[in-house]
Amino acid sequence: MSEIVNLASAAQARASDPAASVFVSANAGTGKTKLLTDRVLRLLLAGAPADSILCVTYTRAAAAEMRNRINKRLGDWAIISAQDLGDDLKKMGIVMPSQDTFKRARSLFAEVLDNDNGPRVETVHSFCQAILHRFPIEAGVAPHAKLADDDEQAQLKLRARNQIISNANEHLARAINLIAELASEDHADNILQTFLDQETRLGEPEILDEVTAHFKTRLLVPDEVIANHRKALALLAVDTTALRAVASVLQSSGVLSHERRGALMN
Repeated sequence: MSEIVNLASAAQARASDPAASVFVSANAGTGKTKLLTDRVLRLLLAGAPADSILCVTYTRAAAAEMRNRINKRLGDWAIISAQDLGDDLKKMGIVMPSQDTFKRARSLFAEVLDNDNGPRVETVHSFCQAILHRFPIEAGVAPHAKLADDDEQAQLKLRARNQIISNANEHLARAINLIAELASEDHADNILQTFLDQETRLGEPEILDEVTAHFKTRLLVPDEVIANHRKALALLAVDTTALRAVASVLQSSGVLSHERRGALMN
């Protein structure tokens, strides 16, 4: 088992050399973040300016983890013994560190602390946003544009939806009312939001016909004519005599809430 660990550690040390172009594929928890951290540290030890280093990852959590690991290692290097520092450098692949390497390792923490621009560890989204801010005209976006967070996106969607509903034509208004009648208010909102999140063809000319077919054939949602017909049949099936009898009992119960219900039933 120790031989396997030693082989893996040696492979990591070789891959941490910034002079080598490497592609690493490994399972979670096997040391990919450590390897990337070691490459950044070896770049700094080799004299690369901190603000010239860029690491791009997928999530904010991963970016924060990278920053924390880099800062912790540099902080430790500034205070640990020469023996421990030498051992750490050897584990990174620097087998015989020179005195200049020791000296630079001790000074890197203060150097990076004074540099607000590096090493940069960003998500793909934040990196792309920085590019757009730097070249807005070439990208065709407004200068100083910024990404809306989840709460802002939800507010903008709600505002746009309310505006569309308040200015809906007769056909759209009937469709909205039908969905609201067939589902509760919260459920109708979830139906609409799920549709907007999953449908990618809203700009296509035939989208209305496809949506109508989807609701009729897959979800079995009736159109207005069928719905009105079903309502009429349901009303015909109501025993109005028994309903009036129940209303009379409620109105004479002496309980205010029951009396109100009875009045509505009459």
